[in-house]
Amino acid sequence: MILHMNTISSLGLAGMIVVAAAVVYALTFLAALLAILGRRVDALRVPFVGRPGGRRDSRFWYRVADFVMARPWPIVIPVVLLLLALGLPLQRIRLGAGDATTLPASRESRRGEDLLQHEFPGAGTNPVVMVLRYREGSPLTARRISALYDLSRWIQTLPGVKRLDSIVDLAPGISREQYVQVAAVPPAFRPPGLDVAFKQMAGEHVVIVAVHTHLPAASDEARALVRRIRSEHPPIDAELMLTGPTAFDLDFIDVVHAATPAAIGFVVVATYVALFLLLRSVLLPLKAIVMNLLSITASYGALVWIFQEGHFASWLGFTPAPIETPIPLIMFCLIYGLSMDYEVLLLARTSEEWLRTGDNARAVAESLAHTGRLITGAAAIMAGVFFGFGVANSVTMIKAMGIGMGIAVIVDATIVRALLVPATMRLLGTWNWWAPGGLAPRPRTEG
Repeated sequence: MILHMNTISSLGLAGMIVVAAAVVYALTFLAALLAILGRRVDALRVPFVGRPGGRRDSRFWYRVADFVMARPWPIVIPVVLLLLALGLPLQRIRLGAGDATTLPASRESRRGEDLLQHEFPGAGTNPVVMVLRYREGSPLTARRISALYDLSRWIQTLPGVKRLDSIVDLAPGISREQYVQVAAVPPAFRPPGLDVAFKQMAGEHVVIVAVHTHLPAASDEARALVRRIRSEHPPIDAELMLTGPTAFDLDFIDVVHAATPAAIGFVVVATYVALFLLLRSVLLPLKAIVMNLLSITASYGALVWIFQEGHFASWLGFTPAPIETPIPLIMFCLIYGLSMDYEVLLLARTSEEWLRTGDNARAVAESLAHTGRLITGAAAIMAGVFFGFGVANSVTMIKAMGIGMGIAVIVDATIVRALLVPATMRLLGTWNWWAPGGLAPRPRTEG
């Protein structure tokens, strides 16, 4: 919602509505249904599957917790290094808008683009449209036509420019003075072809210049061209605006970059406050946020390594390309929410055990023993759904989001929740439960 962009804001609003509806449903209809069913809720058991939370399952997770907490530093250091190593490709991320290569090779527009590039290399159209708005008066005065001519000739010298279409680029060999004379001809006396050109590219206060390039819209060269025109163009008595695929791509990335810190900051602060009120601890909410960010960093690195750099491209069936601009932000929101959900399940149970026993190590072991199966089961379901989208879907954007989030869920539920969280809680000891003043929870054994 903070980004004020229609598509992303709509996704955020939809997510808020779904979560609110789910909470209302869980607190009303589901609670009533469970009360009606009572013990009959477990009547239809799946054959060949043990009882949920059975002793064997609890013992396994208890042993995992004991193993991890017996050697916290040898667990924390390699796990953190592994997650950071998985996130290293994130440094090479390139954002960009999708093009025909994001579609399946069988789609008409993709086949047409591939054929065009094969038969006529460099013939693809990527126009940078330059709109010049003059605040007062006609754009066809001698001074303004002369300045437009200078601007056009300067743009023609830039790398990657093939040709320009404008009222000062009607035909080769026409001089500045001749263009000034042509522009001074009254509309009623213009030849038909010239009149059509002026009607298409000049208005009462506006002139359009189409800069045609052979550069892919998301390429560094095309972006450099747009940036250079914007920052280095010769002086002209008009407001100069650039549009087209590359200009839109750059502006979209700039908007996302500008708004992302505020969006992430809001999420982090809101999470910290909510967890502090729930757990009454200063460090546990901070630790939960750091764990989540490590999971997200690892998934981003995998996203870049696979979809931008092309590893497993032939197996997954996609064409390597820059990561589409909305993907990282959408993934952040979804992964952060899922990861924090698992963290709250674990920490809430840990807090209960701590209040009951006052033993930090035992509280961590008991909480993992009772929630380990639940967390891994939920993660397996979500990962299956995400990987299903990633493998079955032929649109690269959906494939990237599915596989990226599937990897994030697996990493979070295994490496982070089963190893890193117990180890860090063991290292922090009673500091896990510190809070200023009388806000810290007190175990009943101290009462």
